[in-house]
Amino acid sequence: MVYVVRELCVACGKCALYCPVEAITVGEYAFVDQERCVECGTCIRAECPVDALRQPDLKPPRLLRKLFSDPLATFRETEVPGRGTEEMKTNDVTNNVKVGEAGWGVEMGRPGVSTKFTDVEKVTMALARQGVEFLDLNPVTMLIDKKTGMFTEKNPWGISPGEIRALRSLSAIIEFKTPKEKVPEIIKTLMEVSKEVETVFSVGLISRWKDGEPELLPLVRGIPGIRVYPNGKHNMGLGRPGS
Repeated sequence: MVYVVRELCVACGKCALYCPVEAITVGEYAFVDQERCVECGTCIRAECPVDALRQPDLKPPRLLRKLFSDPLATFRETEVPGRGTEEMKTNDVTNNVKVGEAGWGVEMGRPGVSTKFTDVEKVTMALARQGVEFLDLNPVTMLIDKKTGMFTEKNPWGISPGEIRALRSLSAIIEFKTPKEKVPEIIKTLMEVSKEVETVFSVGLISRWKDGEPELLPLVRGIPGIRVYPNGKHNMGLGRPGS
């Protein structure tokens, strides 16, 4: 937990300016609200002029706040820095999302907003009811029962569902895949569950394509209330394509 050494603090307010979730207030000295703090490390990297900030080694469940929030932290279980997997970024090589499938990334939370894990669970449960296939090398997947989407004690960190639900992080990425034909149904599900959460989320959607396969863009553009921002990606030969 990040805390302030009061005897050193000069109440300059630099750390509060950098905090993305407004967890730091300044009076006679700076104070960190431990409930709001997501352990992202931004205030530490802001370089306090009098070195008044401290962050001791964290243990689960508090450690998960840092792993999901600090872009420089690496999940030992996935060996990947950040909140998701490398699957959607390097799919030309991993071939995780195959022809005929759609790959999804739902990023919950943003700096200044963050996300409670109770909201993450609401989304994973809604998706599980649609029979999606959650990606294995993803930290959120490691916390849930893939059939129900509910948090489970069978996770690498050995923490209870109640402790998981009490977590807050800067963001969390839910990754899964479905057949292309289910894209409209999944988007409808996400639109419905978005009304039940107290945060924001964005949806990333990828696919592979060959002649005769349905394209995702027309499928998505046909859904009322959806704005699409298409992007292209090319494999530049930095890895061997998966079979």
